Amino acid sequence: MKNTGCCPKCNSRNIVRVSDNAHRYLAHSIAITKVVTVERVPVARYACCDCGYVESWVEKRHELDEMKKAFG
Repeated sequence: MKNTGCCPKCNSRNIVRVSDNAHRYLAHSIAITKVVTVERVPVARYACCDCGYVESWVEKRHELDEMKKAFG
């Protein structure tokens, strides 16, 4: 949906992007734990407003690289 603007389940174009807000809660982020700190990787969600299908995306390359280092 992020790349096509179209829902892969119902073909709707009624898509919204829900950004990860640091002030809400951490449940929808990916936490990378280190010895002393926890780094948070925001996850944007793309939701179809017709069927409810949701995709989650880490949108920044450097955050993907950090995840690979931590979980790789």
